[in-house]
Amino acid sequence: MTVPWVQCILPVYGKLWRNAAGRKENAAMERIYCFLIGYACGCFLTAEFVSKRYAGHGVQKSGPDNPGMASITIKYGIKAGLLVLAGDCLKTFIAISICSLWLFKGLDGLAVSYAGIGVVFGHCFPVSRHFHGGKGIAVTGAYSLCLSPLIWLITYVLGGVAAFFSGYLAIGSAVIAVLFPITTFLFGFTMEEVILSAITGAVILIRHRKNFRLIHFGNERNFHFLKSIIKRK
Repeated sequence: MTVPWVQCILPVYGKLWRNAAGRKENAAMERIYCFLIGYACGCFLTAEFVSKRYAGHGVQKSGPDNPGMASITIKYGIKAGLLVLAGDCLKTFIAISICSLWLFKGLDGLAVSYAGIGVVFGHCFPVSRHFHGGKGIAVTGAYSLCLSPLIWLITYVLGGVAAFFSGYLAIGSAVIAVLFPITTFLFGFTMEEVILSAITGAVILIRHRKNFRLIHFGNERNFHFLKSIIKRK
């Protein structure tokens, strides 16, 4: 036989539990939506359109395997490379703004992180190019800038210094990939945001694995080669 006060409490507890479960389910779906919006924006590869503008066809027929700023700069010059950089940053800002300032304001900073990592995945693994896209440095920069301008400053300045003194862009990218989650943790962001930044860093390292092998065997184009291309253009 159920005690009367228990009979009174059980319906209230059940309602509270259902409401809490509903809120958790909604929050989980909002995270997924943020990621999908980011992924859709990330699949828009600016390098493809810049290549068509300069050569009349996409990146694959132009020579560079990577649809990113560095490859486009080598092929078409600094102006084309800057167009790619601007477009990649813009699509990241658009995705994050839609999620964090409009659709999912209740997620606060998590909307920035989920939309940001979505853009990184869309840019690096776009369904339109059979999941073979860019290397994620520009979009990660825009993502980190939205998360914290100071994190962006630290990671990208140190990454630039590493690239300059090592002579390889991939080394700078590796420094950025490692520092992004470290600085996110040190600046007191939630563990969920730190994990997302760590996944982003892992994606960058994976996309640069070919470059690391080339560096190991002494076949990678160095930073000074890129500087000569920029000057010539």
